Amino acid sequence: MIDDDTKAALKSDVVQTLNEEMVLDELITPDRLYLDWSLIRDPYIGAAISLLMTDKDQELSRRRFTSLRMAIPAYLGRQFNDVAYYMDELGLTTQQIEERLRDPRYQRDIFHAAPMTVFIQTLYANLQININHSMVKGKFTRVPVSPTDNDHYYKDFDAVRFIVNTYPLKLDKREHDLIAVFLARNYKVDVEIHSLHPKEFSLDFIQSFDEIYTNLLVEFLQHEDFSAALTAMKFSKTRIFAVKQLGSVHPVTTKLRAIEAEFIRLHAVLSLMCHFNWMLPNLLSYELYPPDTK
Repeated sequence: MIDDDTKAALKSDVVQTLNEEMVLDELITPDRLYLDWSLIRDPYIGAAISLLMTDKDQELSRRRFTSLRMAIPAYLGRQFNDVAYYMDELGLTTQQIEERLRDPRYQRDIFHAAPMTVFIQTLYANLQININHSMVKGKFTRVPVSPTDNDHYYKDFDAVRFIVNTYPLKLDKREHDLIAVFLARNYKVDVEIHSLHPKEFSLDFIQSFDEIYTNLLVEFLQHEDFSAALTAMKFSKTRIFAVKQLGSVHPVTTKLRAIEAEFIRLHAVLSLMCHFNWMLPNLLSYELYPPDTK
């Protein structure tokens, strides 16, 4: 029969083990980070700028660009990913912008016209924390200084890898290389680039991500295998940070109170299944400058 002192000791050991696991779970370095390129450069505004740049009436386009700049604060706080809805004075329709985003002739133009957000600063800060925790649990390989010397070695730390998705843009190798060089040079990370709708990713591939930074939460949730695995608690240790949007829906008849209630519901449900947080709109802000239309 187990006496009270033994029970107390066992209980103490269990609590200590759980506490250690919780601490390690917070400190373990994420090695594979999924990142939507649209968090770094906004292709939806890039598509609008591309349309203005190719309009025959450039004087009208310049006036519309001024309207676009004035509407950016409201657009950054949007509940739906619809440029035209939040920028009536721009004179563009949702259909025009969506068609331009899909048009293979303008992918490169949109890529270069898309404004860069301040999210790059947040990403850099997160990586600095990552580096500070790089020695947690000995996440390195011992590499002998020479083939004949096994007593001396240096530590080869696991590289951080960005898995970057350029969707909705379908970019060529040239733009992929520009992205890879930019990220590798500025963040000292390995880079892997895709141009796919999240539904096209295999479940195994998604499960390889330690952290997910996405502008496409609704698109991820449309992935049946991912949603099922999420419900089955297969992503309980995955950190997911998503832009607070409900996808490309036209909020003509939807009440604001119902929209906010859906955000609250989504956060509550997803927080039970993974480490989930909304990304604040100011993390994706930017300044717009008149494009060169010569």
